[in-house]
Parts: sequence; C-alpha cells; structure tokens
Amino acid sequence: MKKVMGLFLFLLIALGGCGAEITADQEADIGPDVKMDMNGVTFSIDKAEKRKEVKPEKPNGYYNYYEEKKGYTYFVVTGKAENKSAKNLDTDHITVRGFLDSAEYEGRLLFSNTEESDLVKELGKGETQTFYFILLAKDKQAAPDTLEVFYNGNFEKTEKKNHYEESIRWTLPQWE
Repeated sequence: MKKVMGLFLFLLIALGGCGAEITADQEADIGPDVKMDMNGVTFSIDKAEKRKEVKPEKPNGYYNYYEEKKGYTYFVVTGKAENKSAKNLDTDHITVRGFLDSAEYEGRLLFSNTEESDLVKELGKGETQTFYFILLAKDKQAAPDTLEVFYNGNFEKTEKKNHYEESIRWTLPQWE
C-alpha cells in the first residue's frame, strides 16, 4: 500500500544537467557543521548517505516513496528542520540543487509528516520534522559536496522565472 513518486524521478532525470541558470539577490555560504537557517526555518544535518530508494522512517498504509531506478542513485541528506517562522514552508516554491565541481544534481526537499509515515512537501509554522534533501545522480557519479537552496523570504512562489530573493550554499558532510 504505497504510492511511488515516479513523476518526480522522471522530472529529475529530464531536468538533470539542463544547467538552467538560477539567480538570487542575496547569496550565503555555510559550512558542513553549521545549521542552515532559511528565514526562521533551521536545518540540522544528521547524516548524508547514498540510497537506492527513499522511504519515510516508519512507512504505514499508503505512503510516498522513491523507488529504485536502474542506473541511478539517490544522495540523501537527512536531519531535523524546525520552523520558527510565521509562514509554512512549501517545498514546491523552492529550488534545490547539488554540485560537485561542474556536475549538477537536481534535487528536492521533503519532510516526514508528524507520524513519520509519509513524505510531505510542507513544514507548517511551529513544526519540527525530519527533512530529506534528495539529489538524483547516475550510479557512477561521485557524491555532491555542496547543496544549494533558492527561496523567497516569504516562502512564496517566485514571480520571476529562475530568480529568487535568497540562496544558501551548504557544504555537505562526508557521505556514509
């Protein structure tokens, strides 16, 4: 009783390496041992690992997941996200990419719901949840060393194509 997120996988493969330039008014760089703060939403990394599929912590009943896809690997950064802002964070309104030298990895941010039995796109104000930054790569590609997140300060959809108010480049820890 599960629901495969195949459309996301298809979109990542189709977009992978497209190299569309994305810009931001303000840019910041942070190190691997630093918490990332996006306008009141704080992310703390627990681990970075390669996976063949991505499932919620405690799958139950119907749940979203990313199934194994021949020839591809998921690089997944997990940890806790705490939303102290006055806004909900909808991950459809941000852009996530990974980088290693000139290689680019298209990505996605998801959260566990309260029971950690499903992967969801929204972190409500006042909530603390497990997060998943999911980056898709071909099997033999090396792991990205940087994660970049583009967003607007109010977490709303960007009005200009491929342009956001802010971006954060986060140096990733060693991959397990």
